[in-house]
Amino acid sequence: MDSQEIRNLFDYMYWAHERMIRPVVDLSTEEFTRELGSSHSSLRDTLVHIMSVEWIWLSRWHGISPPALLDPTGFLDLDSVEKRWASLRHELQRFLGQIRDENLNVPISYRSVRGEDLSLPLVCTLQHVVNHHTYHRGQVATLLRQLGREPVSTDMTLFFFEDESRTARMAPRLETAPAIFGHDDDEEEEED
Repeated sequence: MDSQEIRNLFDYMYWAHERMIRPVVDLSTEEFTRELGSSHSSLRDTLVHIMSVEWIWLSRWHGISPPALLDPTGFLDLDSVEKRWASLRHELQRFLGQIRDENLNVPISYRSVRGEDLSLPLVCTLQHVVNHHTYHRGQVATLLRQLGREPVSTDMTLFFFEDESRTARMAPRLETAPAIFGHDDDEEEEED
């Protein structure tokens, strides 16, 4: 994995975020904060959790280990969540723009929210943030259905189909990838 592939994953993550939020915008504050028995209780709490993980990792990449995630009760409505998230997204995109291939294996040492001293290569932590967002986006879809709303698909293939330039950025990597299905000249001669 190289730095451009990481940036592509984050482009997808934010594209999916924008789609995920569409049906949330129409919720009342009561629906947004209603406890639904999920791992993070409500839609608000789940969204704040996703945002918190982006925030905590951005902090860790800058050498700061916050002792806790953001408190969801500090966000009264979707607008307050989205304002904070927009600011975070700007900072995260600036950070991603500075990453070079040679930085990807740099160890990121941090203290977890449980007080454990840990270390992982930068690339692993970046992949974790994208994967974490994907996992909890699935929970958001379930919570929306529990509220009688229809979630919007965030399938990664839609991301690529929607804008051909996204696949074009991947083309040099695809051309050098090993053949998965073989080539015509790899066919064996048929026996009689």
